[in-house]
Amino acid sequence: MPVLTNVRHELFAQAVAKGAELVEAYEQAGFTRHEGNASRLRVDEKVTARIDELLREAAIVAGVTVERITQELAAIAFLDLREAADWGTRIVPARRASQGRKGTRAHVEDYLDLKPAKDLSPRVARAIASIKKGRYGVEIRTYNKLDALVRLGTQLGMWKDKDDEKSGADALVEMIVKAHQKATGNAAMAIEGETFR
Repeated sequence: MPVLTNVRHELFAQAVAKGAELVEAYEQAGFTRHEGNASRLRVDEKVTARIDELLREAAIVAGVTVERITQELAAIAFLDLREAADWGTRIVPARRASQGRKGTRAHVEDYLDLKPAKDLSPRVARAIASIKKGRYGVEIRTYNKLDALVRLGTQLGMWKDKDDEKSGADALVEMIVKAHQKATGNAAMAIEGETFR
């Protein structure tokens, strides 16, 4: 769609596409501030089509595609932390006393070793929200895996079944509960304080 012939409508569409609140965009376009009129202009067919076009153009320039969003969600949803760190228990050998230092006995200790950033694949690096030194050592925070799985499944249309009206997180929780029940034989499962049967 070409630029709107009404200059103020075009300015309004551009401001909305840039993220301005409707009433702010309405005022930036040269109109007197009025929430009702701003809302009515936003639903005008030509203005809506122009805003959609401007947003599509911005997405193309930014490289935002359905494929890229799917890849980003998949990176979060299927992150295996073993690709970013190694942890476990190891035996620390005894150390003899020497030069005024006390010796130590052999002992077992827990460890967490982060892999160097240069060794992380771009997919793994994108799934990590933050790594920082905390009070008790290194803290690794990833993006919400369950949320990414739900969003990915929703995007791919996986949650609606012909016979099932459930969708999104409800369907995923039900699938998890059924898998837990099958694996453990336990009829109930607790998730964050709620019990599912």
